[in-house]
Amino acid sequence: MLDLDRGLAFGWILSSIEIPQNFYSNTEFYPDLSYGRDLVSNYFFFMILMDYSLSKSMFYGYIDGKYYCGSRLFWRLGKLIFDEDPQLFSLKCIVNLDRDFFERMFSSGEIYGLETIDIDYRIKMVRSVAKKVMTEYGNSILDIVHASLNYLYRNGSGFIERLKMLMGFDDPVEYKALLLAKMLSRKGLASFNDVYNIHFPVNGSILPFILRCGLIRLDDEFMDRVIQCHLTFSEDYALRIRTRECLDFVSKVSGRGSMIVHDFLDLFTSYCCTSQNINCLTHYCDACPLPPFLSCGGECFLSRICKYCGSDLANKIREPTFKGNIYY
Repeated sequence: MLDLDRGLAFGWILSSIEIPQNFYSNTEFYPDLSYGRDLVSNYFFFMILMDYSLSKSMFYGYIDGKYYCGSRLFWRLGKLIFDEDPQLFSLKCIVNLDRDFFERMFSSGEIYGLETIDIDYRIKMVRSVAKKVMTEYGNSILDIVHASLNYLYRNGSGFIERLKMLMGFDDPVEYKALLLAKMLSRKGLASFNDVYNIHFPVNGSILPFILRCGLIRLDDEFMDRVIQCHLTFSEDYALRIRTRECLDFVSKVSGRGSMIVHDFLDLFTSYCCTSQNINCLTHYCDACPLPPFLSCGGECFLSRICKYCGSDLANKIREPTFKGNIYY
């Protein structure tokens, strides 16, 4: 259940601060448009599709002496193989994806935890999706945008709705589809007539913050399930859909769009309130980009509205998941 008072307070706080927007221009992870709109769009699409169940504690490595883990490592490796041969992300190539692609991808740097990644299932999924896109739309992911007439939702034929017919994008909470819509929009690759309809993209990394802050209230039994870090599919759906509703509400209160609220929380849950590091307990904020915008002095600026700030329970709440998760 949404805690309205905390939601209102959080929205009011967000309305009063400057929030840096992410235009996905960091060339460590994302190609620029000089490679062509189709290849760049395809890159975002297939990297999002393959980015799931990447444990920060088990999948990590060093590239040119720099440490990466989880999704950041996966996107760094993806960008390196894109730089090496952008055509690998053309639909004509990726429809025939094989293990050689991943062997080349993981050959950069010193990578650990490869045994935790189900390469064969990713190959199966990418091939299936690429074939369906080529058969039903064309040779570019942007053809799906064109088929949707630049609408996110349109009585079953909008961009989000069409993506949900594809393997890996069929998440009932629409995380990957919404994230892709945001990325394409911010990169100037797509312009949606109903951008006001976009929801907050909710994956597992946002959930520890939501529950620690108390924006959503759970009964003791459900909270115990979260603390154990293992949910059923239906429990994951219930938690993430309520989180999406909560953050859409916060967006309306703040007067900021859901994409901008996502920009803020993407940073905040990557540095201040991560699954493993909680600023209110560790006071660790090395390399955090937020202090110039928040004037927080290294302290969590949401502590005044956070229900479990500094508590033992906050430390116990980590990122949950469910068996067979391919959505985030």
